[in-house]
Amino acid sequence: MFYSLQGGVRPVDIADWDGQTLTAGCITPEEWKELGASMGFSASAVQQYEEETHHFHTRVENYETYSIASFHLPESRDGKDHERNLALYLRENLFVLVEPGGKGVNLHPHFEGILRRVPINNANMERLLHAIFNELLDRCDAALETLEQQIEALSDMVMSETTEKKFTQKLMRVKRQLLKRHTFCDTVIELEEKLQTSENGILPTEGDLRFLRFLAERATRQLHDIDTLREEAAQIWEAYQSMTDLRLNGIMKVFTVVSAIFLPLTLITGWYGMNFTGMSELDWQYGYPAVAILCVVVVLVCIWIFKKKHWM
Repeated sequence: MFYSLQGGVRPVDIADWDGQTLTAGCITPEEWKELGASMGFSASAVQQYEEETHHFHTRVENYETYSIASFHLPESRDGKDHERNLALYLRENLFVLVEPGGKGVNLHPHFEGILRRVPINNANMERLLHAIFNELLDRCDAALETLEQQIEALSDMVMSETTEKKFTQKLMRVKRQLLKRHTFCDTVIELEEKLQTSENGILPTEGDLRFLRFLAERATRQLHDIDTLREEAAQIWEAYQSMTDLRLNGIMKVFTVVSAIFLPLTLITGWYGMNFTGMSELDWQYGYPAVAILCVVVVLVCIWIFKKKHWM
């Protein structure tokens, strides 16, 4: 669906676009394949999105008459991690956002509402970019709050030594989500830098482009927040590893103490199990009780030594 931003937001047919009216659209990949060339984008640009469907990667590129940005928009849905592959195609007075349909964070039903945030009397490409990416950064902020709560819950598990079986999977998932959002914020900053240096006439020549700068500054602040959460997740992992090592050391300590106690007993039973001729203890009336008492004494002495050395 395409909208004209001249004197307000109203639906238009892209076939009627005259190149002078600021127009924005949010379309599906199928619509992009059909309409991309008619909007003045090269055949390679249209085909490139189709080729990247299975090997989508983040990039920002400037061309003579248009600019392209592709990025991943991470999301969590149904307890699983997902990524929506979005592509942005910009020409002078034309904004095209290509987003797959389906479940999850879908901008299609909210696109008109986002466009209405652009001031009617001062609508331009800079304000439009600011409105769109401000919405995406808002969603990223909400996701970061959720991830922060998950990190706090994992931290409490480590502190209370009550980690569950899926602790490692949950922590790795949080770290993966933080990395993906870090990449998204990097893309926003790179887009701002590339557009400011482009000479294809997409951005207004008048003004200081402060709204794009505000956008980049917000993305930079989110990067700092993400880095802080990643450091906290790394510290939780180190604490979890230390806790696991302590548990393993405790188990090994128990096995070591038990082995140390039974080692002299094994020597005693092995010694008297040889049954050599001439071993007087074998024919002695009190031989068995004596060996039993000796074993008990050895066990008690070992326990006393271990307790004195604080080994148990």
